[in-house]
Amino acid sequence: MPQDLARDLEPLLAHAGFVRRLASRLAADPHDAEDLSQETWLALLRRRATLRGEPRAFLAGVLRRRVLEQRREPASAPFAAEALERAELGRERRAGSLIRDANVRT
Repeated sequence: MPQDLARDLEPLLAHAGFVRRLASRLAADPHDAEDLSQETWLALLRRRATLRGEPRAFLAGVLRRRVLEQRREPASAPFAAEALERAELGRERRAGSLIRDANVRT
């Protein structure tokens, strides 16, 4: 980690517990809260944001922006993988059924 980034993040890392608690209050369940907390730190790293003002207020702003970004994402996005998996399973079952029917006829 570059020195500048480490220096900028040091005061923020002291507030990791605060980020987890705030994420827990804003998320639907503990798993979402953990994801939200991790995504907050990732967003901070990606933007290479530097501390402006009070650390907790800054981190809360980053976290709240991430919550808003998640709410703007299409609701169907998390279910796309599940839908694809169900379609694949259905296709496999139909193929198996066709093979069984072909074996019965012969």
